[in-house]
Formats: sequence, structure tokens, C-alpha cells
Amino acid sequence: QLGQAANLVPNFMMAAPLVSRVLHWLLLCNLYTSIDALVVGANIGTAKYYGNQGLYCDLIKQSQYPFGSSQTPYDSTANCLDVACDPNGWPLNDYGIWIDQLNTSYSKADGLYKLTANGNATVTSWQYTISNSSYDPTTNIFTANVIVPADATMKVLDLRISDVSRQGFVNVSLRQPACGKHDLFHPNYISLLKLFKGPLRSMSETAATDSAQTTWDTRTPITAPTWNANPKLCSRVKGKVHCDSAAPWEMIVELGNQADLPLWVNIPPNATQDYVKAFATLLKTSVTTSHPVYIEYANEVWNWMFPVAHWNINLAVIEVAAGDAAKLNYDDCNNQGYWAWRRVAWRLKGILDVFSGVYGEDQRNKAFRGVYASQIGSGKGASNFHSGPAAEALGYINAVFGNPGQYFYALAGAPYYGLGDATHWANLTEEMVLDISWQVVNQTIPTRANNYTHTPVVGYAALAKWYNLSLFGYEGGPDYAGNLVAPGANRSIPWSNIDAKVAARKSPQQTDIVKAYLLGLAQAGMQLEWFGAFVGSYNVTITYSMLESINDNVSNQSIVEGIKDIGIVSPPPLQAGLPITSDWNVDVLQQALVGSPSGGCARCGTDDCLRCFPMSTPDSSPLETGIVWIVNSGAEATNRTLAANVSVTGTGAVTVWLNNEVSTTISLTNTTERGYNFKPLVLGQMAWNGPIALLGLSFINASSHFDVALADLLW
Repeated sequence: QLGQAANLVPNFMMAAPLVSRVLHWLLLCNLYTSIDALVVGANIGTAKYYGNQGLYCDLIKQSQYPFGSSQTPYDSTANCLDVACDPNGWPLNDYGIWIDQLNTSYSKADGLYKLTANGNATVTSWQYTISNSSYDPTTNIFTANVIVPADATMKVLDLRISDVSRQGFVNVSLRQPACGKHDLFHPNYISLLKLFKGPLRSMSETAATDSAQTTWDTRTPITAPTWNANPKLCSRVKGKVHCDSAAPWEMIVELGNQADLPLWVNIPPNATQDYVKAFATLLKTSVTTSHPVYIEYANEVWNWMFPVAHWNINLAVIEVAAGDAAKLNYDDCNNQGYWAWRRVAWRLKGILDVFSGVYGEDQRNKAFRGVYASQIGSGKGASNFHSGPAAEALGYINAVFGNPGQYFYALAGAPYYGLGDATHWANLTEEMVLDISWQVVNQTIPTRANNYTHTPVVGYAALAKWYNLSLFGYEGGPDYAGNLVAPGANRSIPWSNIDAKVAARKSPQQTDIVKAYLLGLAQAGMQLEWFGAFVGSYNVTITYSMLESINDNVSNQSIVEGIKDIGIVSPPPLQAGLPITSDWNVDVLQQALVGSPSGGCARCGTDDCLRCFPMSTPDSSPLETGIVWIVNSGAEATNRTLAANVSVTGTGAVTVWLNNEVSTTISLTNTTERGYNFKPLVLGQMAWNGPIALLGLSFINASSHFDVALADLLW
């Protein structure tokens, strides 16, 4: 028994609000059963011509497309809208290839590059020497060497192709020096992947925020000249031809196979159900590992900086106007923003239903696993539990189709650690970047309950637990916003203090920050965490990159070292919230409930308060609300008696939930004046397996007010 709780926080009460479905408030947080291992995954970086990703052994696969002219290879004029091309998208006349990724100012990229093609032509380069050009008319194969010297300072490699033979100059390949004859991916990239145990997420490489793919035949073919542009989906925008930038799915599958890692795939936002079925079939027949496949609909559909968010809300409005078969307006909310949030979950459910038809329903949440991803930063603390995109979308699924846990496997967010407003300070130094990073990361380490009153992670974790979902991070790591300029910021500061941020990224301290960050998230119950893109110049993509170049020595990178260390440590104990143990006393409970002995949280005064939120409703409205306690007893609990002191005006009932399942419902007929005239009420005996449990109380049909002393829990 915790003690006479009514004497601890006498004014800690809550009036029940009008809620259209049972959503509950958060109290103490410790969410999951034990985590078997710390698992870190990674996002596949975008292999573009302007970066130094170096993912593919054949650099042509990440060169600029459409190709340019032989005089100016970067001008995109040799596009298939204006010139003759073969069926795969190769120009049949003179053209130029532009590769802006031999980033020799950042890393080692010198050596001999092997050039091959079908057809004959004259090939020159503005910057580098091309030697030993040869053409065999019997095989129709052209070969040459491109030599990048050790003292090269230019990162651009251009190929100027002229005097093209009648049959064209196609299937051009330029292989990196470190690659074997048959290597598809750079060996350093595969070695780096071996550091990870979690899935590879395809978001960037498959253009999940803006891909125009619809039907299966509009996907990027594996035979395309480059794997960062789809020759089937090109259009002219402001006089210049642009192409859809999704990579071939076959390449993504092969990367997962070679790395022996699970895949996390992002379904294109406009993909038809037939597309989804064909893709599910490809995965089922082509994935050679025993790992499950994780499935997400598009990427950050809530984020208005991406086209997919605008497409989604427009489609939601159209669907409601057409009869609302998806019941996006099931509660007559008439809120287009809510419709948009709900549509994301509805679309994911539909995608997973198609996968079920291919894999079999018995493989749902086993061989294929749906991940509903949303904005983890949409609210502070408990507000992520009862409001925001994720709470709204999952509540909709629960109301219309049933518990999301029977359809989805996990809830995911992106808990980056960054600098906040300090990212644009004029006097920012390396030491300041590291100090602020520590401050932010320390807020993810749940050493005391009060830490979690100011972080959205715990509200997200509670939401996942309530719907029986795992909790993942779809992105994460340091976010120093290297090339962003905030509105009103000092635009004279070059690259937003990029030198200080680069130094902090490379600092040995970053290893310890990464370790503390990942351990803190694991202590909160997060089971998988992803970092951003693998490589990229720090002065451009500092938000996401882990390495400057694939040619870097991966054993001497601060962030990589942190991830390597995480892979060999035991999982930490779950510490989100205060455990219910034998050493609990009045002072500890008071601290847990109000934040400080004198705390204002007891009056539910601010949104930062984790434990209570003031709400009101007209007295004549039917009432339905509730409270959730997420507790850690430290052991299996049997025959625990739960009691609370309640006060009700009129009649009503209280339903006791255990891990989102109804345990018992008790009718209330007590009528008292609203205030401190509470009636002790035994709610029932609880039992659960493992140390973690989520207990909820729902108050329904009270004719007026229903108050409860949240501290009055007796065990």
C-alpha cells in the first residue's frame, strides 16, 4: 500500500471533458517489457550526382539525369523529351555525363576508374585524363580508363561523348577503383552496414515525399541509365526537364540481401493497390534473408514542406465529398486537418491488407510489419498521448476498425537532438554545440519522472503502449541544421556557423553523446532507432550525414564509434517514470505527482505538466473521459488491489482498463457536492505478467461533474 494518498495532494483533481472516444491522460511512464537487444538501423542515403554518397560501384548510376550536351554536360538538354533515346532512356546521339561527387577535397577518391559502354564514340573529360580507349566491333564494347590523380582538387567528373556511332553509345559504366568486377555496391558501404542490426529505410533513395509513381509500370526500371532518376516520369518545369527521383526497388532489395539486414520500405504516396500488390510480390519472392519487411506509407505526410502533405489533404477532402467510404468524418468533426491525419492511417491499413493477400494474414506483424510514422515533436509530454497527428489517426482506426495493434506493428517518430534557436547564434562555438547537445540528450534519459514532463517521447511511448504497438524511431541523431537560415536570423553568418558544427560532429565527445542518446531512448522503451543518411559533405547536409565520404576510414568517425559501442552493450533497464517499489514513501510520491513539493502541477496549470490537463464541458453534455497510469512494479504483479477516491454529481460509471482491455465496470450512484467530499471506491484486483502495466480509468455517463484524486491509488 502506498499510503493514505488523499493526504498527499489534496487539490489534485480533474473535471471530465467531452470526448467522443475514450482517450486518456498520462501519469507515470514505464512502458514495455524488457528489450532483448539494442537495435540501431539506418536510412539509406540519397545517391545523387551532387553528393559524395558513392553507394554504387558504377558511378554512372548516380550521375545527373537527364544527361547534358557534349559541350556542357550539366545542362540536361540530352533528355528524351527533346532527343532520340533508346527504350531504356539512353540518348542515341552526342551527349555528356556530369558526376559531381568525386569529393576529393573531403576524402580520398583518386585512382583508376574503369569505363565501359556498348557502342563507339570519342570520350573526353575537361578535368581528368582518359587513356587506353578501345572499341571491339565484334562485341560492340568500348573500354577506357579514367585517371583521377592523388593531387586532384576538383570533385567534378565530366564525360563528353561525341562522334557517337550509329547504334548509339549506351549502357555506360564507370566503376570505382575499390570495387571488384561484379560488385554492385561499394565495399565500404557494405562494411558500414555491418555495424547495424536494424532495418535499412528506403525513404530518401525512393523519393517517398514526392514520387509521382502510380501504377507498377511507372516505377523506375533496373535498366534505367541512372538509379536516381526515372526516365518514364520526366516533365518540363520552367523550361528544364526534371524526372522522378526514385531508385529501382530491385536495387533496394539487393542491398538488404547483401547486407543481411531487414528492409523498411516507403510506399509511394500515389501508388495504386495493384502497384502495392506487385511490390509485395517482388518482396516476397526476392528477399533472400529471413528478416521481416517493415512497411510505411510515404514519409512525413504531416510535414507541409513536402508535396505529399498537400496531396494527402486534397485526397482526404475528395474522399469525404465522394461519400466518405473510409469514414474519415465518422464523428462529424468536419475538420479537414483531422481528415488528412486519419487518411494516412487509413491508407497504411489498406496497404497492409494488400500485403496480407500476398503473404497471408497469418504473417501480419511477422513477415510483414506495418509502421505508422508521425510527428513525435507535435506536443510536449502527455499531449502527444491525447492530441496531435498520431493520437488522432490511431484513435480514428480504433473507433472505426478496431484496435490499431491488430493491423499495425509499431508507432514511429523522429527524436532528433539539435540546437534549437542556438543554431543561428552569431557566436556559436564547438564547445557550445557540444554543451547544448548534452543538455538536450540528457532530457531523453529518464532518471527521474520530472524529466519526462518536458519531452514528447514519453507521450508517444504511452500512445504506443495503449494500442499495443512497438515504438520505433524512423530517423534520429544529431540535427544541427547546417544549411538552414531561420526567418529573421543573421544572414551574414556563413552557413549558420558551419565550422563550429562540423567540429562538434567530429569531436570525440560526439561518441559519448550518441551513446547516451541511444541508451536514453531505450530506457524510455524505444526499440529501434535510425540515423539519417550515411554520407554527405558536412557543410551541406550536416543534419543527416554520418560520414563525409564512403572512402573515409569508418573506424575513426565519432558517430559511427558511438553506434559500434551500442552494439556490444547490454540493454539498459527501463526507467521512464518512477517504479512502484518497497521504498516508496510520501515524499517520493509527492515529488512524482506534482513535480516539486510546492509544485503547481497539482492545479493542472500548464501544458508542460505531464500528469494533468484542465478541461471543461457544459454541464448538460454527456461526459466521457479517463485517466491512465503507466506503472512499473518491478516484478510480476498478482492480486493487486486498485482503489481511488472519487466524487460524482449525478450518476455515472467507471471502467477499469488493463493494457487497453476492460477489466471491470462499476456503476456509481454517489451524489455529493463537488469538492473534496470523496468517496473511497475499490476498483478491483489487478494481475499482469511482467513488470510493466498500463492501468486506465474511464468515466462515462456522468450527468454533471466527475472528480478523482489521482494520487489516491492504493495497492
